[in-house]
Amino acid sequence: MMDKRKVNIVRQIINNNCKEISLCQLANDFSVSERTIRNDIAEINEFFNDQGINMISLDNSGTVYLNGNLNKVKDSLQKMNFYDYSLSKEERVLINICILILTNRYVTYQEIGEFMYVSKFTVIKDSPDVNLFLKKFNLIIFSLSNKGLKIKGEEVNIRKVILNIITENTYLVNMLLWQKDLKEFIDYKNTDIRDELEIINKIIREVENENKAYFTDTSLKRLSYYLYFMIHRILYGKTILMENKETNSPMIEKIADRLIDMIGQYFKLNIRETEIMFLQNILAKLNYIKKEVDNSEILKIQMLTRKFIESVSKSLDINLNNDYIFFKNLSNHLESLFSDSNIKYPEYFGIDETVRNNKFVLNAVKENLKILEDYAERKISYIDIAFIVVYICAAIEKKKNEVRNLSVIIVCNSGTSTSQLLKEQLIKYFDFIVIEVLPSQQFESTDLDNADLIISTILLDDYGTEYIHVPPILSITDIINIDKKLDDIKMNKIRRLNKLNVNDKKRDDKNEDMKKRYKNDTHYSSLSDLLQIDKIKTNVIAADWRDAIRKSAEILEERGDINHSYTQSMIENVEKNGPYIVISKGFALPHGSYKKGVNNLAMSLIKLDKPVKFGVKELDPIDFVCAMSPIDDKSHLKAFFTLVNLLELKEFHMEIKKARTAEELFNIIVNYENAI
Repeated sequence: MMDKRKVNIVRQIINNNCKEISLCQLANDFSVSERTIRNDIAEINEFFNDQGINMISLDNSGTVYLNGNLNKVKDSLQKMNFYDYSLSKEERVLINICILILTNRYVTYQEIGEFMYVSKFTVIKDSPDVNLFLKKFNLIIFSLSNKGLKIKGEEVNIRKVILNIITENTYLVNMLLWQKDLKEFIDYKNTDIRDELEIINKIIREVENENKAYFTDTSLKRLSYYLYFMIHRILYGKTILMENKETNSPMIEKIADRLIDMIGQYFKLNIRETEIMFLQNILAKLNYIKKEVDNSEILKIQMLTRKFIESVSKSLDINLNNDYIFFKNLSNHLESLFSDSNIKYPEYFGIDETVRNNKFVLNAVKENLKILEDYAERKISYIDIAFIVVYICAAIEKKKNEVRNLSVIIVCNSGTSTSQLLKEQLIKYFDFIVIEVLPSQQFESTDLDNADLIISTILLDDYGTEYIHVPPILSITDIINIDKKLDDIKMNKIRRLNKLNVNDKKRDDKNEDMKKRYKNDTHYSSLSDLLQIDKIKTNVIAADWRDAIRKSAEILEERGDINHSYTQSMIENVEKNGPYIVISKGFALPHGSYKKGVNNLAMSLIKLDKPVKFGVKELDPIDFVCAMSPIDDKSHLKAFFTLVNLLELKEFHMEIKKARTAEELFNIIVNYENAI
């Protein structure tokens, strides 16, 4: 039978890179005799032989060799059950505590004993040591006759206990979570324990990619195990009520916020601020490694994300194109998805319920999946589709929240029961605040200043008031139309703003307001910040698309933002990957890898005297070429997102085509950017 020392002997041989190691050295390392090590090796071989693995050889000179397949050996250690592993008293105490933390019910000595393959009386005999361990954390075991045991005390102290066990005995918690019978103690059994851990690990990997901060293997395990326990404690309604706020770096705070946000989404939890604070303190004590990341494809993935969102929006008939947070999060997810192409994930987990309840979103994703699969050159797995569905559902929910608390006046023919039915429907689907329900004859004399929106079952065109016309009883089509109309109203306001004569003073004031709005966003760079007048040129002559890219890059080269090698990399990028950089009719956004000659985050824009073709039939010829030199995968995101959104507006296209000078182009960009 295996035990802690035997497992550590195997691990030491593995960590010795499978080189030969002497019996004498092992005896010294474990403070036992050589005979004890010989007996241990015999039992180790017996355990692995039962699994078809020829494990360790020992020659006459006392040299130990590892024979077994390394991956099979590690897998066997990972999945070892307590039937094959003899738990020490100290290990039994810790497993006992873990079980009581993971469950939400009373547990008997008999149940704990059966789980650990020891007698009930052994568990009872361990009780003083369990209480002694818990006492250090101001916790006690509460025993109720005919029911069993429970841990009592403040939740923050329970978390400190489990964190201590995970940190000091990571190997033991790993073994615990591999035990099939553990699920009998857990109230929430929607998914397998290992599946939940895979989801947690995927979330951690995604947050690592997003923040370019990577945990060591040991820290990654400890974090995932803590989050597993945290999720189940919160599911049981056990949450940390108070936690001292410690000063942590902005990066630590950002990682904690994002982890909690994603876990809340996928496991459908409302998580308190105190949980984030506690997690920040954990993250501050973990170890991180530097990791070289190839970012040459990141801008391409961001453009792909944009294209995917546009296509899904059309399929859903819901405009998600203007949600910057959704765009940023989904592009980060896709970056993680494409980089983790060889990792397989379980096909069943907690967020399946979200997918089942939102089949229309799932269908929209599947309808447009080819965009992603063409890039990945492989099929996208079910779990990754499910993650994408969750992101889209969150964006739709956010969109609903944007129209909540709008003050609405309802106008009906008579203002009777039909209008009340319409009122209930509007509150149900949009959470509007209906401030008044009017019969048509009172509409003209009503003060509309307090209303954000007017919804009417009758035509109000003669009154010159912006409104939404609906039938008395709403269908799904009507609800979608209302949502689209709300977007139209927003865009109309933008268009009206751009027809105003905005003088330089007002524009400067708006730019300052915009900077204040984003002052907490460390990655903020507005489009007009990057596209200053001195980086815009009109009437530029170019022989072909390569020459057009060179001419746009010259502006950045002259100012030292890029080297000539980056200009060449932009051209090579199109030659290698095709003209995906054409992002709108008549508009190209060339870029390369920022590792190849980029000195500063910058953009330049040229308007060609005569358009050239880039090879995209439906979008050629190209009038505008906007070169971009990113310094990382985030700093340019807001400028890129704004530019793509502006290019969706016909009026913006018309105005920039009419512009004759760099100043006119700059003013158009500023006015539209401020309005949007």
